[in-house]
This record gives sequence, C-alpha cells and structure tokens, in this order.
Amino acid sequence: MAACFWQLRRLQQPFYRLGFGLDWLALGVGVSLVVSSVGATFPLLALQNGLMVICYGILLYGLRNTRWSPQQLCEGLVWVGAIAAIISLALWRPTPDMWLSDNFYDAIRNRFPLGHHNFTGGYFVLVMPVACGLARLHQAWRRWLYGLLGIVIAMALYASGSRGAWLGGLILITITLVCSIARSRGKTRLVAMSISSVALCLVLILAGSNPRIRSLVVDFHPQNLTNLETSTGILNDGPTVDRIFMAQATANVIKHRPLIGLGPGNLGRLYERYRPLATGNGLSQVQQVHNTPLQLMVELGVLGVLGYLALGLCIARLTIVSYRSGTLSSPRDQRLSVTIAMGFLGYGISSLSDYQLENIPIAATLTILLAALTKLGGASSTTQFSRGIRRWSSVLILMVVALVAQFWLRSDLALWITHQGLTSINQGNLIQSDNKFYTAAALTPWDPTPSALGAQQLTEITPTANDENQKILRQEALDLYRRALQAAPNDIWFNQNLAVLAWQTGDVQTAHRAIAKVVQLSPRSKNHSYYLLGLTEQALGNIDGAIEAWALECLINPQAILFTNWDQELGPFREAIFAQVAQHYQTILEKLTPDHPIHTSLENQIRTLGWWSEQLSTSDLSSDRPLLQALFVSEENKDRAGALLDQCIADIPEDITACRLIKAWLTPKTLDSYLSTVNLDLAEQTVLQDHIKEHRNLKTWMRSTTQPINSSQRVALALLYRNYYAQRITSILLPENLYQFSLPVSLRLFTLAWPREFTPLDTLIENIRANSLGLPHPTHNNFQLTDPQTDQTPSKTS
Repeated sequence: MAACFWQLRRLQQPFYRLGFGLDWLALGVGVSLVVSSVGATFPLLALQNGLMVICYGILLYGLRNTRWSPQQLCEGLVWVGAIAAIISLALWRPTPDMWLSDNFYDAIRNRFPLGHHNFTGGYFVLVMPVACGLARLHQAWRRWLYGLLGIVIAMALYASGSRGAWLGGLILITITLVCSIARSRGKTRLVAMSISSVALCLVLILAGSNPRIRSLVVDFHPQNLTNLETSTGILNDGPTVDRIFMAQATANVIKHRPLIGLGPGNLGRLYERYRPLATGNGLSQVQQVHNTPLQLMVELGVLGVLGYLALGLCIARLTIVSYRSGTLSSPRDQRLSVTIAMGFLGYGISSLSDYQLENIPIAATLTILLAALTKLGGASSTTQFSRGIRRWSSVLILMVVALVAQFWLRSDLALWITHQGLTSINQGNLIQSDNKFYTAAALTPWDPTPSALGAQQLTEITPTANDENQKILRQEALDLYRRALQAAPNDIWFNQNLAVLAWQTGDVQTAHRAIAKVVQLSPRSKNHSYYLLGLTEQALGNIDGAIEAWALECLINPQAILFTNWDQELGPFREAIFAQVAQHYQTILEKLTPDHPIHTSLENQIRTLGWWSEQLSTSDLSSDRPLLQALFVSEENKDRAGALLDQCIADIPEDITACRLIKAWLTPKTLDSYLSTVNLDLAEQTVLQDHIKEHRNLKTWMRSTTQPINSSQRVALALLYRNYYAQRITSILLPENLYQFSLPVSLRLFTLAWPREFTPLDTLIENIRANSLGLPHPTHNNFQLTDPQTDQTPSKTS
C-alpha cells in the first residue's frame, strides 16, 4: 500500500488504469462491498473482510504500475511455488493405505504448507501452468530448470489429494494435448496423437490411484442428485453430499437476501438459519459453501456472482483480444498471456469445489497474475488516471491504512491478551485470567472467542466451589455467554450453555428461550437439548409440551430411553412419554421398505422399548436378534432363553460378552464360567457374584446400577471464528443430574443408530416441533427464529 500511495503522489509519473473493463469492475466490487456491508447483520465483521478485498485491489493497481515486467512477476511466483512444493513434499508422510484403503481419513491428502489439502491443491494448480509456460518460453538450461520446477509443483499437486485441483489439472492437460494435436500437420499429427493418448492414459491412471476418486466413479448414480434427501446410501461420498447440501443452503440465502447477500464474512455466523433440514446431524459450523461463485453469491448476493462472471469475461477478453490483435510486443508475450490464462482456468475449475479467496497466498498469487496480465495488455490500454482522481485515491489509501491498522491492532492485542489469559489458567491464577478474557472481548466485540473461553473456565471450576460461590460463578459465566452470543447469536452450543446455566440459576424464562433456539437450529441435537426443553416447558406449566419434548429426546437419542429420570422425578410422565416414542417409531417404520438398512434395527427398537416399558406383553414380542429374544422369553421359558443365549455366543461375536453375562444371571451356576472370561480381580468378582444373587428380577437387576451421561466436546472452531485460540473452546454443557442405567447400555439393548441424513425422521421431528411446540425450523419460518411464549409463571422444580 505504501508503494501504491507513493506512485499515486508522484504526479509527474503516469499511473495507468487496468483497462479492458477491469477498472469498472473494481468500482463495482467496491460498491457491492459497501452496500452488502451496510446491510449485513454483523457490519464490523463485514467491514473487516471488505478491507481485505480493498487491500488486494490496492496491490493490483500498485503492481500494474510497477517497473517489474510480467515475466519477472511470473518467475517470482514460480520460484515461490517451487519452494512451497519442496516444503510440501518434504513434510508429506505417505503410507500404503493412501492408495489401498477406502477409509476417508486414510486417503491421499497433504495439507502442507497452506494448512488444508484443498488450499494446497488449489495453489499448486494455479502455479503449475505458469511454471510449464515459462519452461516453454526459455531456452537452453533455463528451459530444463523451469521444466524441473513444473514437475516438482505437479508432484506436490498430486500429493495434495485435492480432487477439485486434480480435476483442474486434468482439464488443463487435456486442453494442452488437444491443442498440440490441432497445431500438428501431416505425419506429425499421428505422432502427436499417439504421445497425447499415452500421456492422457498415464494421467488417468494417476487420478485413479486415489481410492476416493475410484469410489466416486463407481458409486455415482445420476438419480442421487435428484433423490438425495431420500437416498439410502447409494451416493456414499460424504464431501460430495455435503457440497450439494451447501448449494441448497446457498439457494435459501438467495431466496431470503437476493440482492446484497449476508455480507462479507457473515456466513459462519448465520449459516445455521439457512442449513437445509435434510442435512440431519451433519454440516454444522460451516463458514464457507466450498464453491467460489456460490460463496460470492451468499456474501454479496447477485452482485457478487455477477462480479465473478464479469472478472472471468474480462480475463478472457484481455487474453483473446491481446493475442489476436497483435498489440503485444512479441510472440513471447503472447505465449505468456496464454500461460497466465491457463493458470486462471485451472484454478477456476478447482474453485468450483472450494472457496479459497480468504487464503492470503492464493489471493495474492491471483492478484499478481492478474497484474501481470494487465501489464501484458498495456500496449492497448495506456489510459492514465487524472491528477484529481490520484489525489483522492491517495487519501482513500490513507483511510484504508488507518482502518486496517485499527482492526488488526485490536485483533493482535486481543490474541496476545487471550494467550495471557490461557497462561494464567495454567498457572492457577483464575482472577487474572478472567480479567484478561474480559479485556480481549472488549477489544474485539465481533469475536466471541475470549468471552466463550472465560465462561468455559468459570463453568469448569464451578463444581469445586461451595454453594454460594457456585451461584456467583454461574452468574458470571452467564454474563460472558451473553456477551459471546452478541457476536455469534446463532452458535448452537453457546445457546445451550446459556440455557443450562440459566436453568441452574433458576432463570427459567431465559433457559426456555435459549434452549428453544437450540432445537430450532439443531433439530437432531445429540446433547439432550430436548430433555432440557421438556424441563422448561414443565416449569412453565405446559405439561403436554414437556411430554412432546421428552418424547423427541428419546426418538432422536435412542439411548435416552435408559435415563434414570424416567423412573424417578419424571415417573408420572413415563408411560405417556414411552407411548409417544413408540408411536413415533411406528410412524417412521411404516415409511420404510423391509429391505431398508435400518428397518430391522427399528423393529428391534420398538419391541425392546415395549418390553422395557412393559407396554407390550412378552407374547407379542419377537426378534431375530437372539439376545433380545432371550430377554423376551426369559421370565416364561428359561430353558428357551438359555438355548438362545448359547446360539448367540456361538454365532454372534458382537453380542458374546453380553450374552455370557445375561446367561450368568439367568443360570447362576454358570457364573464361574463367565468370570473366567473377564478380567476382574478377586474383590470385583465377589461384588459381581453378590450383585447377581441379590437381584433376581431381570429388570430390577438391569436398573440396579447407573452411570452419569458424559458430555461431548466441540472441535475445529478456529476457522469458523478466525481465531487460533477458538480451538480451545470445547464446552457443551448438559442438563444436570442426568444418569442412565449402565447395564442395558453395556448389554447394547438399544442399538438403533439413525443415519446422518434421514428424511423420514427429520420430517417427523419438524412436524412435531412446529405443530406441538410452536418452534419451526428457520427454513420453514422465513429464515427467522421463533421466540417462544414464556408468559406463564415459572415453577422450577429440580
């Protein structure tokens, strides 16, 4: 920026425009950034991201008017890319599983040096054609040198494992081969065709060496693109499915805010309100839609995608017109312009599977290549800016510098102070760490990380304090979560943590509003959100709503059937809850064909629930799972039960341990045989023997031991909140006093596991939540959250 400012102020020297419509495009992008930022939900966040775009624009104009030649700019980029490729290959740790295993996490993938394999692949597919083009331009040893650099970069591109980048590289190679055939004449054409065919086959073999590409080709069926929501697993490629859902989320955003979008950088804070209901348990905490034109459409609306298309047309016009009109100084420059255009083409194809303009090395490389291309077209675009425009532009640069300094100084200070707060925690100085987090949060009000970390610290130490101090700590944690939610109001688990703390402090209405937001944003929450919603509905006097919420908890999380709370304080509602759950299961079962992957599991779930809740007589129960069938007949026919258990031990490895334990209870004389198969010391064996002898009723025995419900942890928030320390945010609070019967869990009585995407379940949950609880999903409510009615007088009992 300093160099560009200096160039603008040297009025005696010319300062050229970009030409070929790029100046008007730059003006249009600036206007769209301003309009979108003004209308954004989080304008400070939009301004911060908009300033980054403006900085790249200043870099573009500065390079356009620098003394460096286009070839020098390209050579510098290739050398940087080659060094990055060497680092990438040096840090790559290949294993045989990368080529042999179908496991997603074992696939060919190298995130170095840009931090993510898609970023790494996108960068190398952008630089590779430039390196190859320079090899063609040079002579003698320089040709061999740049050819070698191109090979190194191509190897790093392969190692990245990015399928989008591979596709871009494959298309570039195909175009190059086709052009070489088209330019050949006579007998040389046959040679060119033969060489091109061999080269293309080798490239396809290399692509096929990636198991993820092989599985994508084998598993692809066109009908999956139209029947995705009802698919039972034909399209097994998770990233491809996710991108389809993200495209649907983009359609939701455009439906709601077509003209100006959500604002630069705002998607991560608002995505949950546009997430398709059919995503089920997947695809939360999304900060980008993994497609560059769609991302621009989401953040800038129609203006963003028009700008993207206009940029492509400008680059094509600049390349084609300059090449055909003869305005370039030499054929050497003509070839260089085509080389740069090939880089843009390869990256453009790669960018259809990922959004990477936020990555500084990639964005800077794109800017430098565009500057080189405009310099190549300089002979036909020598229009200069007037002195008046240059003076005002230099003032604008000073304003941008002031704003950038303000944002980044605040951000850097906040990072440093957050680090000090975490260090204070490790040193046991909790008061100092708390002050640090408050200070960091005040410096960066657009970032929830310091507040969330401070609240997390307080909740972790709360159980160690006395009752009076626990109230104080919870109240302070509540205040910090409220501050975090000002920066990220749609963060699901910030809202859940706020709801749990509010419930613990007796603020039922706050708890009800917060947990209602959670179930709207995460309809299939695995963190027992519906259980807490039921408690708040009960405290507000809505018993029917409470029963519906508790039934949804058991429907979504089948293991919740084993909560001890249904047999204790919530005992009066147990029969109604389980009856609702059984009805919901039956509703889903009726929509499935007998060959559906979970049809049998769901049938077993229904029958086991009927046996556990005693809503069905044993004569009405049957199962093709020997363990369950043995339980169903154990009270009436112990011999039959024993035979079934023997069959299970002989034929079903996953149930062997459970069947042996049940048989030891059923026939105590076999207890010694069971003890010989488990690793228990003498004292533990004695306790187990006494326990089995004491509880001779099967269901009483299964209810005789309990275990607490363990909470899960959050991961990978650094990208979402653009803060390295956000990865330390892990807390998801659960409602207090949650226990489950441990024996049925260890015996695996309730083994139903819903698929990640399962439309019959998602549709049923939405109908119940919208109609019975008045909490529709945002995509069914004009993308808004419903604030539940809390006019009733709360009467919390816990």
